Amino acid sequence: TAGLREMSAGKEERLRLLREARDAQNKLAEAEASLRVTAAQLASSMAQAADLKEAFAEATQQRDLLRDELSKARGGDGDELSRLRAENEALVSRVLDEKLKAVEEINSMNEEIAMLR
Repeated sequence: TAGLREMSAGKEERLRLLREARDAQNKLAEAEASLRVTAAQLASSMAQAADLKEAFAEATQQRDLLRDELSKARGGDGDELSRLRAENEALVSRVLDEKLKAVEEINSMNEEIAMLR
């Protein structure tokens, strides 16, 4: 009977270890799924940031073209040109700030989502 008890104890230990291994595999699968979701969110945020950089570059180029056209049209009127240049720069800066804030909010939400998992 002592041999039977030892075999039974060994069998119970193997079953316990198998349950622990299965639980660990389940947790790993959940972590991998969460990581895939977070990676997709990060890729999306990075794509949005790239789009914003491209939009900023286009806006800056457009501003420069308009500045040149204005300078030619005004015949070099310095005060008006300076005022319009400052107005343009303020507008471009405001648009960029708004877009960067949007990306920061998205990144913040992604971090919160990641922490909730």
